[in-house]
Amino acid sequence: MPRLAAAVVVLAIVTAPGLAWAQFAVSAIEFYDPDASPDRLLTEQDIKNKYFSKANCECAKSIRLRLRITQDRSSPDRFAVVAGSGTCLNTTDGSILTDTCRILKEGRISEQDQDIEITTQSDGISVATLMVDNCDKDRELNVYVFTGQDTTWTSSFSTTFTADGIPPTPPKANGDPVGGENLVRVSFTTGATTQTDVRYQILCEIANTRAPGLKHPPEPGYGRCLAPAPPSADGGASNGEGDAGAGDGGNAADAHAKSEGSANTGITGLDPSYVCSETLQADGSTTISGLENQVTYRFYVVAFDLHGNATRPILLGEATPVLSEDLWERYKRSGGKAEGGYCSTAGPLGAGWLALSLLGLALLVRLGSRRGGQR
Repeated sequence: MPRLAAAVVVLAIVTAPGLAWAQFAVSAIEFYDPDASPDRLLTEQDIKNKYFSKANCECAKSIRLRLRITQDRSSPDRFAVVAGSGTCLNTTDGSILTDTCRILKEGRISEQDQDIEITTQSDGISVATLMVDNCDKDRELNVYVFTGQDTTWTSSFSTTFTADGIPPTPPKANGDPVGGENLVRVSFTTGATTQTDVRYQILCEIANTRAPGLKHPPEPGYGRCLAPAPPSADGGASNGEGDAGAGDGGNAADAHAKSEGSANTGITGLDPSYVCSETLQADGSTTISGLENQVTYRFYVVAFDLHGNATRPILLGEATPVLSEDLWERYKRSGGKAEGGYCSTAGPLGAGWLALSLLGLALLVRLGSRRGGQR
């Protein structure tokens, strides 16, 4: 099944029969960020990054819409600005489909002396109001301008742009994690993909409590919106994303994560408190430090693109940091009986031989000095 784009904005201008289209026209639809300067026009890339990528589709986020129009004081017609996930227009009777679409603003064309501002308050209108349907990241977003008389509307013009909502191919585990003193070494590899500009981060949790692994986690490089699919041990795809992977299937830890994780919490929801590494520029091996010895941790990896669109977390395995041992400690643990700290001879016989050896050495030195004097 072909993948739907994460967001599509459509501008449709509708005129009543007999009304010259050029008398009332929308020349552009503009988006502004209320958190920045009100005069700062958002580019298409800005909109993709902040509002309509899968990662940052935050229903509470505000945006300001402005429609640049050509005024017509003589027009008796009305206009309506409508947002929804479908066509929003009943082609049979020309009415607005208010069950699936929402009227953002309406009025008379003759009263429009300035550009049309679409906002419910000074700080903009929420993305939830635009997207309807609970801000579903996989539906189309359509914004229409209808004109007509009474309740009859028709369509004559449209324009579109598509935003990014597709995450990278999920990475795969590459061997089991290995514990050291207050640290664990993990390894992963990319999936079968030619994608570029992909980044990675390691997530971890305490295995028995499922609490975050680090007290002071690094900042996440990915964005968060609607929760991705539950963690997977096989590096395979879910919901049509990525490739199939080649792992060894699920295990008890994976099943536990799937059953316990809620929509936007814990590992399943990519909770930032579970981040255990800085952003990684490539696959390979990395060391997670600051861990407690004799505590078992569970590790995951997540891949994300420059828009912050993230894959589901991929299970890498479990490991337990342990204290390091030197040669002497390993000798004692293996049953060695010797005591360290000094050297000694073994009994009276040993002491006698030591004295005799020293006496012989002194005689040799004296004999050598006499021979030297006779020359």
